[in-house]
Amino acid sequence: MESYKIKWKKSAYKEFRNIPDKYIPKIIDSVEKLSVNPFPAGVKKLAGSEIAFRIIGGDHSEEFSNRKI
Repeated sequence: MESYKIKWKKSAYKEFRNIPDKYIPKIIDSVEKLSVNPFPAGVKKLAGSEIAFRIIGGDHSEEFSNRKI
C-alpha cells in the first residue's frame, strides 16, 4: 500500500493557537493517519473544490487537500 507524506504549513501551526489544547493531539493524530489512508470513513469533499476535503471528528473538523507532490 502506498504511503503519503504529511507536510504541515506554517499557517496550520498558527491555527493551533485558536484551538483549545485538549483538541490538538486528536487533530494531529487524525491528520497524521492520512498518510496511511487519505480517505478515511467520514471524509467529505468540500463544495467548490476538487482537492479539498474535511474530516469530522468529535467537536472539531479538519480540512485538508489531497495533492500528490
